Amino acid sequence: MYGNDYAACINDELFVAVQLESVMAVDNAEAILATPGITGCWTGPSDLALSLGFHPSEMDTRDEHRLALERVLAACRDTGKIPGIAGRGLEDAHRRRLQGFQFITVTSDAALIAQGASAARSSMDNL
Repeated sequence: MYGNDYAACINDELFVAVQLESVMAVDNAEAILATPGITGCWTGPSDLALSLGFHPSEMDTRDEHRLALERVLAACRDTGKIPGIAGRGLEDAHRRRLQGFQFITVTSDAALIAQGASAARSSMDNL
């Protein structure tokens, strides 16, 4: 199912990411990322905003949010790990890539399903 060499090579292809979504995680990011076997991280910017004490709708205008993400990026650089983040669409994903994030989820599965359903409905409405 996965090829004859699956067992021999799978450990070389694993990406083990820890989620850094709270102030405590950001404060300890370097120690967390230094854990043997960790490849990188995935940061949830909305959960991080909530942990910082404000609504996610404010995250793009709050310096403390930007600084927290910069600390995650610095911890990844310092430990040689891959920085990841949840994007809020293609434009946000591009912006996050320019910030230095390398593992970016462009959107959620729920958003993709909703977009597909909306497109199908529009298509049917136009018949």
